[in-house]
Amino acid sequence: MTPVTQSRLSGMQYIILLLVLATGLIHLWKGISGGPDFMFLANGVGYLVLGAAAYLPIAALANLRTLAKWALLAFTLITIIGWVLIGERSLIGYIAKAIEVVLVILLIGDLRRK
Repeated sequence: MTPVTQSRLSGMQYIILLLVLATGLIHLWKGISGGPDFMFLANGVGYLVLGAAAYLPIAALANLRTLAKWALLAFTLITIIGWVLIGERSLIGYIAKAIEVVLVILLIGDLRRK
């Protein structure tokens, strides 16, 4: 039996994808600018991979979608906690954390819909 793929994303899920893309690109940019920084590069890639696994219509990942959403939520929370403990207090840092706080709220809402 072929797993069912999600055919249409809700408005909230599109916003989640945009926020994941935004924070992922911010982290990739921080990882490239000023010399390579593995932590930022890995974080950016992590956001993009988890976001794709959770929301893009990839048939092979259909059965893992809920797990990927929980992983994305945990990943985002860990990123926020890490920034609070050791993060750079800069405008881009505050922007990324604001995006991530909204992302957490929307992910919780999306997970509760099921």
